[in-house]
Amino acid sequence: MRLCLRFALFLMIGDLATCALSAPRAPQEATDYASHFNHGQELFKQMRFHEATAEFREAAQINPQYLPAQQALVVAYVMTENLALAWKQVRLLHQSNVDLPDQLLQEMLKILPEAEAAKQLEDIERKLAVAQQAAVEHVDSPALQAALGTALSKAGDYRAAQEAAERALQLDPVQPEAHLLLGNMLSGEPPNSEQAIPHLKMYLQNVPRTTDTAKELAQTYSRLASIYTRTGREAQSLATLEEGLKTAPENDVMLNNAAWAYATAQDASLRNPPKALDYARKAVVLSKGEKANFLDTLAEALYANSLFDEAVTTEKKALALEPRSPFFPNQLKKFQAARPAKAPTP
Repeated sequence: MRLCLRFALFLMIGDLATCALSAPRAPQEATDYASHFNHGQELFKQMRFHEATAEFREAAQINPQYLPAQQALVVAYVMTENLALAWKQVRLLHQSNVDLPDQLLQEMLKILPEAEAAKQLEDIERKLAVAQQAAVEHVDSPALQAALGTALSKAGDYRAAQEAAERALQLDPVQPEAHLLLGNMLSGEPPNSEQAIPHLKMYLQNVPRTTDTAKELAQTYSRLASIYTRTGREAQSLATLEEGLKTAPENDVMLNNAAWAYATAQDASLRNPPKALDYARKAVVLSKGEKANFLDTLAEALYANSLFDEAVTTEKKALALEPRSPFFPNQLKKFQAARPAKAPTP
């Protein structure tokens, strides 16, 4: 998910969470579900999104009519990149005549249309039933316990998913799918992302390199590189991206991220403007020029190579795709200011 969307949604939870309690309840019942909801709010503010989701789920299960928890689950599922479950929550709230912010729904539509989400949800439920049956029948199989963890995670039960992954690792400490699950759950949460690194590295070291694992491999390299970038380890981030590109040389996300790093690295010794431009052009071609952030990266790479007019033209294309971006207008001004002043006409 794009970082700007994650940040916007992180702010949006504040508005949803201020909803008043629904009809008064018996003191003990109110204490139970409100306690879970309040704990979820605190965890969410700490960006511990999976743990927050578990608390919101618990509150909603204790009192399904408690709308603040049901609303919070929409945002929590989006933040944990589980759009199918988020759309399920949206439908549930619509049945209670509860509207959600248009901005949130529009962003969700960009990532996953509601009709496609319904199809995914059917597949998630089917695979969960199969995984649960297999795990019960083969309790000593680390692969099947890990597969159960993956299925539970896609079904939004993150607490049970973590427990299943940990069972798998007790049976086999290098089980790839279990490490991938734990790494993915932790990597998007700044307080926990450092804990994700060994899990992601163990996955990369032990997963078979096949066509079936190619997509997950590329995503894992990208996740690991993103953690290194967020924590200021630029050299490790670039090394990870370059290693990933050996496995997936036409992965547009890794090409884009590497291009940005080569164009903008704080460590000047890591900058490589020609390579940034080469990678950025490839990313734009592979994405058919339809991703605004890739066009912005290309504009930045053009700027780094002193191709200022082309940078301005490219940034305008990015802005046309995302006219509400708070970042692109400043980029455009920077590129425009870099162009040499034209001599006056005699």
